[in-house]
Amino acid sequence: MSARAAGAWVVVGTISAACQPSVPVGAEFGEADLAAIHQVFEQHREFSFAGDNDADALLYSEDAVRLPPNGPPIQGREAILASMAQFDSVLKFDLEMIEVEGSGDLAYVWNDYKLSVIPRGNSEPASSSGKAILILLRGPDGQWRFHRVIWNSNDPLPS
Repeated sequence: MSARAAGAWVVVGTISAACQPSVPVGAEFGEADLAAIHQVFEQHREFSFAGDNDADALLYSEDAVRLPPNGPPIQGREAILASMAQFDSVLKFDLEMIEVEGSGDLAYVWNDYKLSVIPRGNSEPASSSGKAILILLRGPDGQWRFHRVIWNSNDPLPS
């Protein structure tokens, strides 16, 4: 092998090593992580009932994205906070975690939900049930936050 070819392989190897995740894939995802993620969901419910949108938005990473049904993506914590203002109050918010898995600083949750809210400017509640996939990211501070969230309804389409 020529010195030039060997040098190229060293550069490729260095770049490849630099592109590896900070926590190896398959890193331990333990009971403490599972408990912390359950706590994030419980805080999300509590903040929703209390109407504390500022605290609720902090459960999302700065560059989080929500992908709601029948609407465009909502990108970034500030936009997510603004979207939370569309409800006057949350009457019911049940979450059932069906599956939680993770590796390193990433985790995903599949859950079912039941939700009843009073939309801003209305007096009648609107209800929905459905399912969601959420990707959570552990930040540099060690806190798990919602990073990507997509949900869709089990409700029948209007006829």
